[in-house]
Amino acid sequence: MQAVESKIEKEKIHTKTLFRPKPSIYTKNEIFSNIVYIIVNQGLSKCISFLTITLIIRVLGPHDFGNYSFGLAVVGYSGIFVNFGLSTYGSRQINQLKGQEQIAHVISEIVSFRLVLSAITYIPFFALFVLTGISHMGVLIILNIKSVTDALNIEWYFKGVLKNKYVVLANLLQHITHLAAVLLLYNAYNLKIASIALSVSFIVLAATQILILCKNEKIPLKLSLPSISKVRHIALNVWPFFFSGLFSIILFSTDTIFLKIYTSSTLVGYYNCAHRVIDVLANLRYSIIGVFYPVFAQLYHKNPEKLLSKFRVSFKTIISGTLIITLLINIFAAQLIQTLFGKNYISSIILLKYLVFTSLILYTNTFISALYNAIGFEKKVFYSTLIAATLNIVLNSLLVLKYQAIGAIAATLIALVIATVLLIFHFKNAIRQINLKKQF
Repeated sequence: MQAVESKIEKEKIHTKTLFRPKPSIYTKNEIFSNIVYIIVNQGLSKCISFLTITLIIRVLGPHDFGNYSFGLAVVGYSGIFVNFGLSTYGSRQINQLKGQEQIAHVISEIVSFRLVLSAITYIPFFALFVLTGISHMGVLIILNIKSVTDALNIEWYFKGVLKNKYVVLANLLQHITHLAAVLLLYNAYNLKIASIALSVSFIVLAATQILILCKNEKIPLKLSLPSISKVRHIALNVWPFFFSGLFSIILFSTDTIFLKIYTSSTLVGYYNCAHRVIDVLANLRYSIIGVFYPVFAQLYHKNPEKLLSKFRVSFKTIISGTLIITLLINIFAAQLIQTLFGKNYISSIILLKYLVFTSLILYTNTFISALYNAIGFEKKVFYSTLIAATLNIVLNSLLVLKYQAIGAIAATLIALVIATVLLIFHFKNAIRQINLKKQF
């Protein structure tokens, strides 16, 4: 009994030592350069990705692209369970470690833990494919490979030590590989080849990251499962990140799942074709978070009296720009769809006209969330996302069955509006928090 207690005590001491904070050693230039890398990564990756998906949409046609989109939606869910919030947790903790041996040990534990999670989650998600009656087994290749490469993905390490240049390199290689595969196999492209091409790009991403880790960082990657006490410690720390990611996936992928269950693969194809145009605008919000969140956080701690004025000016600028782009997409929806994807997707035009308004609400929500996260209001963001995700499931189950794609759009829009209204409701408390900070 004493031996067991001694072992537990040693484990506690090891954990405290392992995660002992150390002073930041990063200069302003290093922080700024990494913000630039984030913006470059988002810009180049999204451009190449959009070109690739445009070619895939044109060559597959609505029915096969619908199955492909459903596969990606399910992969998104499986990725959240494999990640389990460990990416955010690991990124936050990694620069607090002392010595490469400790860093290598933690990386190995997280990767090993995620490999176990990938094996556990594969079975129920495989069953979902079978139960929903997808005739092409090629989409299963995505899930099969992605569950493993998600576990091996160590992008979180490079972000944690502010080496985003390696993140840019690995992501660009992935997207270029995917685009090259589509171009080379374009004339023979089908659902199975599309799935294989995407899977190969995932392998390139994970392999590049591991190669950089071992060769450039001189950190070996070994499989080493964490102890039970360490798993318990990790679980207690990662659950907010896990559920935030899960709610986000629910909010943006539930519509595709319900459309596949209640309607047809062809309608899923039309819907996701319109969604790809919106995704270009919606995904830019990650760059906004990457730029404005550290600015808001720094102002809150060092110069809180300037924070509100900076927020208001930035908010008006971003939302005004988003409103103009939203109206332009709505007006020229027909030209966009036919030019990019061809006449087979004419049914996507009306869907794009409605879907584009979700971007305006999403940007409002994202910008307020960036401010709240900077001033310690993370729980407000968490609970608003929880309510929106839950409501989105309920509304999709009710509206998609009767109104099909229009019902899916309405469900997402209503859920986003309510989540944003809940955030705005707490804005006076946020102002009070900032004003209190001014006094210290």
